[in-house]
Amino acid sequence: PFDLIERNIGDFVIFAVDHQVHGCMMIKDNDKVMEMSYLGVSSAYERPVIFQRLIEYALVDVEKKARCIFLDPEKNTNLLGMYPWFKKLGFAKCSLYERGIVSGNSNKMWVRKCT
Repeated sequence: PFDLIERNIGDFVIFAVDHQVHGCMMIKDNDKVMEMSYLGVSSAYERPVIFQRLIEYALVDVEKKARCIFLDPEKNTNLLGMYPWFKKLGFAKCSLYERGIVSGNSNKMWVRKCT
């Protein structure tokens, strides 16, 4: 995955404290939707709050651009303890098709549509 990171370095968000990386994620943006992926937290700092802060950061950008954002659980299997508060951030487990965002994609994801 290092070549993926190198090619897409501008799409990565890093959560650091005192110049030490605690977590990161990639945000891909297109005209209709933004995708959060590759959420990761250092094993030394593995806490749900780091995932939450990364996602909250992404939501600020989503609201500025009036976009929908989603997270595919199949691409993000290490989301330690995030589901209890994920719904509080406005996410629902559904497909992008069910939300009227794209046609044909029926895979279940965590989706938040900006209104």
